[in-house]
Amino acid sequence: MPFGRETGHKSSINGAASLSRVDRHRVLGFWLGRDLSFPHHHQLASKSAFRVLNMIRRSFRCFFRDGFPIIFGTYTRPLLKYGSQVVHPGLVRDREILERVQRASTKAVCDLSHLPYHFCPSLLNVYPLDLRRVGGDLFLMFHLFDSVQNDCFSVGPASSLRGHPRKQTSVMSEKKLLAISFCYLVLDIFAFSLVLPWLPTLFEFFEEKPDGLHRFTKTIIRRVSSVLSIENPASWDNVVMGGLVTSAFSLCHCLSSTVAGALSDLYSRRPLLISLQVTPQSFELNFLFSLVYLRETIV
Repeated sequence: MPFGRETGHKSSINGAASLSRVDRHRVLGFWLGRDLSFPHHHQLASKSAFRVLNMIRRSFRCFFRDGFPIIFGTYTRPLLKYGSQVVHPGLVRDREILERVQRASTKAVCDLSHLPYHFCPSLLNVYPLDLRRVGGDLFLMFHLFDSVQNDCFSVGPASSLRGHPRKQTSVMSEKKLLAISFCYLVLDIFAFSLVLPWLPTLFEFFEEKPDGLHRFTKTIIRRVSSVLSIENPASWDNVVMGGLVTSAFSLCHCLSSTVAGALSDLYSRRPLLISLQVTPQSFELNFLFSLVYLRETIV
């Protein structure tokens, strides 16, 4: 089968017999030409569509606007085969051959025979044939992105691989996420509330140091309370200091959550959560032992 233009060369097998020349060949229901085009297929489609259109014209004297899209879209337009992903009229003459059928069909409507053709499709709610190729491409892309993943991929039955089927179940993953988040929140609240009873003892210990951060913060609190003319400012010291400690804890927790979210992209989520839980608990235990030692020292 030669490609391109005509050539004067003839092909033969071992110089014995000349190969037969094929102008067009039927492949998978489509007529394919020598230059990989479909002119003969469009001609056959146009002839069959005109045959059906003439038969409908002999049955009905004229069409109305309401019934034309139903009859034309059911019996005539599917024969044009313009929405196929294989057959595409790349030449202007091929498109004109197919468009001639729709032009003759719109002229069969009673009150539209005197109008130009480019007004008829919009009035009859029939889009031009040039858009059928776009519609076929959209249908194919929707099928590829919507259903081909279910046709080509399935969940593996093995439980020892990294892609465990339980991890791919959305309901179970949501339950796991809620359980882990709840446990993390409970442990976090417990770790913070465990320190609150020991804060007055800690404040009393650091209050004895004249150049410490506690004395500096307490001086600022006394100045603010004097400006606001608060009565008995000594009773507000522990409350304000506890609020400052809580705010500092919340700020550190916010910063650590951001860092933990960034690290979870590099490492797996499970060891990161375990380390985030074990590290604060170890600091809490160390802090409690130090507070007990400080209390014994003060007593």
